[in-house]
Amino acid sequence: MTENETLLAHMIPWLTSQVEVAATRSLTFILNKSPSCRTALDGLLSTDGFAVEPIVRLTAEESLSPTARLDLVGYDSEKNRRLLIEAKFWASLSDGQVSEYVTLLEGKEPGVLLFLCPHRREESLWRDVKKQLDVASLEYETVPRHNGLPCLQLTSLGKRVALVSWRSLLDEMASRADNDAVLSDIRQLRGLTETLNDQGFAPLTPDLDAEDFAERDARLRLLAAEAVDTGKREGWIRRDRLQWGVTSSYCRRYFSLKGTSAPWVALSIEYRESRYQRTPLWLMTRTEDWEGRQRLPETVEDQSGKYCWTPVNASPGADFGFVLADVVARMRELSDALCDDTVEDDPTT
Repeated sequence: MTENETLLAHMIPWLTSQVEVAATRSLTFILNKSPSCRTALDGLLSTDGFAVEPIVRLTAEESLSPTARLDLVGYDSEKNRRLLIEAKFWASLSDGQVSEYVTLLEGKEPGVLLFLCPHRREESLWRDVKKQLDVASLEYETVPRHNGLPCLQLTSLGKRVALVSWRSLLDEMASRADNDAVLSDIRQLRGLTETLNDQGFAPLTPDLDAEDFAERDARLRLLAAEAVDTGKREGWIRRDRLQWGVTSSYCRRYFSLKGTSAPWVALSIEYRESRYQRTPLWLMTRTEDWEGRQRLPETVEDQSGKYCWTPVNASPGADFGFVLADVVARMRELSDALCDDTVEDDPTT
């Protein structure tokens, strides 16, 4: 048993479907219980020249407007909102969420909108945060952080937007914990958040180190295997003797589609930067199989002219089950496009 296999991690998913709410409420409980943990949080928020008033109380699931229900809200000793925490595991940002939330920080004094997410989602979520600020035309400057947190200074509002992983926050809190009871609570919550961390999908990107690349590649291979198995269970995919094809450039799961004349199709995980910068997942087909048929949108031929490539735009930063459903839907769309009424399938396959 690892240190992350805690009772909380084991029981919460059995007791409620609101696992993420349980995690944020647990964090609120620990922070309100422990002044030393609040001190750790304060240390993440403030830097020289930008000192957020110490947080003395936090609330969970507080509605600050008809469209803004904050996961955690931190108040100073004067009951002013100085900290808003949006805990994101694998759900997407809603439209305009970032620009709306920063306006809910009160007064002209320093305040922070802090995004809290799994460490596997840090890069993709931070890109989405900045994209929303750009869409809202909110100017910002990158703030160098001694603690390594991504952080932006909003020039017109005098507030900041930052991001920290659950792992980093809980490690910082654990380093400041002044008694065994609080440390035990943190370990329990760490186990739960690590379980949630493993449930999401994160994309391959060119800047990954070897360990992260291997972890994400393993998740993508599991995704490809599950997608093909789903189609087989539903009765529109055959595996026959088709297997995996693996080289330094790709990893492909080959299969065939019932009701089509195509001898094979491949769900390909691409390691070539020209492809995986857009999406690591592509459906590969023979160009000749599209003769007389309308290709799916965004399908392109490669330079040889022999093969067609259709992107599978699975959203990063989403629950594994939702990504799997998106991939299966794209494969089913391909199957429908290649359908040939003259093909008779063997009902035993």
